[in-house]
Parts: sequence; structure tokens; C-alpha cells
Amino acid sequence: MPITARTAARHEAVYLRLQALLTQTQAIATRRPEALLPEATRILAEGLLFDARPFLSGARRRRDWPAVAVDQAGLAVQLGQVLAGLDAFEIAHTSWNAKLACLLWSVSDARDLPVRRLRPKLAVVAADNAHMRLLRDKLARRIDERARGTYERGYRDGQLQARAGLGAGADPDADADEPQTYPRLRLPG
Repeated sequence: MPITARTAARHEAVYLRLQALLTQTQAIATRRPEALLPEATRILAEGLLFDARPFLSGARRRRDWPAVAVDQAGLAVQLGQVLAGLDAFEIAHTSWNAKLACLLWSVSDARDLPVRRLRPKLAVVAADNAHMRLLRDKLARRIDERARGTYERGYRDGQLQARAGLGAGADPDADADEPQTYPRLRLPG
């Protein structure tokens, strides 16, 4: 059953926030399992559990506001169960794409939407490179021809200068009456 791209984005946002709170709660619960929850943590947990309700199935999907456990260990268990429910939702609404080598959401508008929280390194799909290879070869040939032509013109100009008796580095056009098309520096003197 396809879902919308917005639902997939909401799922990933709730999943990441819930996972972060679970990691923090587990760290505290391993040292002090009976410690009471701070008010800010309780409010945050209630909000996350409420946001996760649309993705849960069965009895965990109640209409009323979710009740949060009173201690750290209870909250860790509760968050773990909700995270497992989010995993079940993700498994039910994703599929593996061998061409892109990642999990894709089954989105209703039939576009490829990878599960971003897994940070997929998408495989580059090999397109028909024959046309690009042909263009690349033409460009390489043109660059080689231009370099060869420049070299041959320089060699020929050097031979002409040598025959005319001009030294190396002399400007054969210095005496020309043609106007210059580019600016030249004129030294005072």
C-alpha cells in the first residue's frame, strides 16, 4: 500500500527524534533505572509518542494522549516498543531497489524516494554512454589538432624569422603598418 512522500518524511523525522531520546534515556536508565523522569523529558516523550501514533498498528494506536512511564527504565522500554513499531511500518512500506542499491519508500506518486535516515549512497545508474564517449573523443581530437597546429605555426614562424635574419624573440610585426587590435604597453623613451 503506497504512502505519500509527506508521510514518509514525517516518519523519518519522528524516527530520528525518538531514537535520539531513546539513546539518552537508555544511558540514564543503565545507571539509575528507578530515577523519576524530569518534567521536560516527560513532555518531550509524550509529544513524540503522540507523533508516532499514526505509524503504529493495533492496540498501540489509541485515540487518547499517550501515558508515559514514570521512571527512566520504563520510558526506555516504552520508547523501544514504539521504535519497533516504527520499524515495522518502515518495513511494510519500503522495498529494496537493486539498481540504486538502497531502500525506497513505496510512494503513491511513483517516484524513487530513498529512506534518507539510512543515508544511502545511491549507485549511479549507468546510462547509454556511447554518445558521451563519441563527444569526448571528438573533443580530444580537436584539442590535439589545435595544439599540433599551434606548434606547427610556431615552428614555421621560427623558420621564417631565421631565414629573414631576425634573432630569436624578435617581433616580425614590429615594422608593420597595420593597426594593432590589442593594447600594447608603450614605454617612455
